[in-house]
Amino acid sequence: MVASISHLWRRRWAGMLLTAMAAGTIGACGSPSGPSGPRLNVTVRDDAGVFIERMPVVVRQAGVTLTTTRTDGRGQVAVAVPEAGSYEVQVVPRAGYQRGRDPLTKLVSVNGAGAVQFTVYREGLSTGDSCNYPDPCAIGSP
Repeated sequence: MVASISHLWRRRWAGMLLTAMAAGTIGACGSPSGPSGPRLNVTVRDDAGVFIERMPVVVRQAGVTLTTTRTDGRGQVAVAVPEAGSYEVQVVPRAGYQRGRDPLTKLVSVNGAGAVQFTVYREGLSTGDSCNYPDPCAIGSP
């Protein structure tokens, strides 16, 4: 009788331990796919619409830098933020890129999820936007 109680207790204890570990894993991540909470979804493209990978992105709140990261191969990065509120998102053009018509810093309000898109220009290339390129007719003109 003592042996059967001990065996039942071990099985019950092992089941409770596995349940607690599974609950702790899901609770720590928010979901099996990753952390939950407010997020900023940032997308960076060039003026031809091509997604730009490895573009530096800085997220600040009240002047304090929360994170510095880079876009993935799809020109996107999802940044978890501590709470709903206003965040400043800045794209820092890497070598070969420069500012386009869009500002490189935007203020985004996040209430669950916030999305922001940026457009940068490849140096020396343009799709007809002359705001960042000198007028070739003006070079050498008086």
